[in-house]
Amino acid sequence: MKASHRTRIKICGIADAATLAAAVDAGADAVGFVLAEGSPRTLDPGAARDLLARVPPLVTPVLVLRNTPLERLRPFLAPAGARAVFQAHGDEDEAFMAQLPPPRIRAIRYDDDDAWQRWRRSPAAEMVLIDGPVPGSGRPFDHATFNARTAGDRPRGADDRTHPIILAGGLTAANVGEAIRRIRPYAVDVSSGVESAPGRKDPGLIARFCAEVRAADASTVART
Repeated sequence: MKASHRTRIKICGIADAATLAAAVDAGADAVGFVLAEGSPRTLDPGAARDLLARVPPLVTPVLVLRNTPLERLRPFLAPAGARAVFQAHGDEDEAFMAQLPPPRIRAIRYDDDDAWQRWRRSPAAEMVLIDGPVPGSGRPFDHATFNARTAGDRPRGADDRTHPIILAGGLTAANVGEAIRRIRPYAVDVSSGVESAPGRKDPGLIARFCAEVRAADASTVART
């Protein structure tokens, strides 16, 4: 009998130790620290290193980049930062990606036109994050259209671990369950959807989001 799939959870845009603890306590599998500039969640490298050191074993820290110079990442490539997974949101080419240790995440904005072709041109990544048209805006993309356009032409996180999907873009506790049941991603990624204000995470919203993911997994198993 096929093993049931458990959707992994990434809480992104963590900026302080209290939020990190809340995410871990709620059951997050991964926590994201933003190094990309221009976000209300951006951390300087020193603050990111301090939080990285606080991430407990068996929880994966993820560093979010957007055209970030490699030199700025050197401290995270050293042994002290080697636990981190890198998530690229910009115009990073394959040569840049190849200099980052695997597993690497390539973020792709879903715009209904060529998202899939961009996926196919990203061999130097082990995971692909599908985001909304404006990352960080809290606006979801059309999951139904995504499913219809890509059905039969993509690996599903539940079944194919070679190139799993991380679903992002406007997810909240109110819509993540339906998104999981429709797309069956390997993981879900949330940031603004668990905030009370831009850059300010709400522990209660984090806990509710994680609970809704678990409930969606349970209902999916019950239907199979």
